[in-house]
Amino acid sequence: MFKFLKLGVLKKGVQTRDYPRERAPAFDAFLGLPMVDMERCDRCAACVSACPVQAITMLPAEIEISAERCIFCAACVEACPGAMTMGKEFELASLSRDGLKVVYRRG
Repeated sequence: MFKFLKLGVLKKGVQTRDYPRERAPAFDAFLGLPMVDMERCDRCAACVSACPVQAITMLPAEIEISAERCIFCAACVEACPGAMTMGKEFELASLSRDGLKVVYRRG
C-alpha cells in the first residue's frame, strides 16, 4: 500500500486535462487517419488494392478515404510510401456518414 503513496497516487489537485480546450499531443508512433499528398500521387491505385477493408476509393479526379471503414493499419502507406502518410487525426466523429469521408483533390 505504501508503494502507491510513493508513486503519487494520492497527489492533490487536478490530474486530468480539460479535454475540448486542452488536447493531449499524439505520440510519435500514433497512427491516425491516412493522408494523401496529391502532388506526389501517380494514381497507381496500389493503396486501394492494399486496403483490407476497402476504405479507399479512387475516383476520376480525387481519392476518397472513408474514416468509418478505416482500421488504421497503415497497409496503404506501405503500398505507396511516397504519396501517403499516417496522420495524427483521431477525433473522427460526425453527425452523418458523409462527414466521415475525407476527399483529396489536386490543387
